[in-house]
Amino acid sequence: LVDSVTHASPSALETGVATGVMFDHFDAPTLSWALDFARDLYARPDQLAGVIRAGMAPDFSWHRSGLEYERLYRQAIDDLNGAS
Repeated sequence: LVDSVTHASPSALETGVATGVMFDHFDAPTLSWALDFARDLYARPDQLAGVIRAGMAPDFSWHRSGLEYERLYRQAIDDLNGAS
């Protein structure tokens, strides 16, 4: 999720780019911290709404990726046809 989630840090919340809660260590204390952080964020409805909006804004569908794959395959075919 590192490439699709921006931690809800104070600066990310202020600029409207926060999309979730991130943590690096996968142990009980860190999970407890993340849950506390999320609970505190939930207690601030305006900021939570901003995180939800920012998280839902990007297009993660395959439409754009599919078009790019199609372009690359056509280019590869053209390159092969031009090489013969």
